[in-house]
Amino acid sequence: MKLTVKEKLMLLELATIDTVSAACAYMNVSRDTYYRIKKAYEDGGAEALAPKYRRVANLKNRIADAVEEAVLELSKENPDYGKKKISRILKDQGMSISPNTVKAVLERNT
Repeated sequence: MKLTVKEKLMLLELATIDTVSAACAYMNVSRDTYYRIKKAYEDGGAEALAPKYRRVANLKNRIADAVEEAVLELSKENPDYGKKKISRILKDQGMSISPNTVKAVLERNT
């Protein structure tokens, strides 16, 4: 169970009123969690209690910037071209890109 910042602050407040054990039992968290929250609050204040997003964007499927720019330029010059035609033209120019990737590039940049 993830605690919100408000709940973490409430846990710290409860621990000052009653015992740490009672506060943890009431909030249904372990004492270890309480002490980690307390240390984070002492080190950085309420801002340190906010959730930390550690996930890094997955860029391994991302195409090269030059290919993406070529797709956008070709689409801008010829707005009536579809994803298959743009893919074929770029393949003839030596840039391998699937029609579905062309579609993704166009959607990402509109």
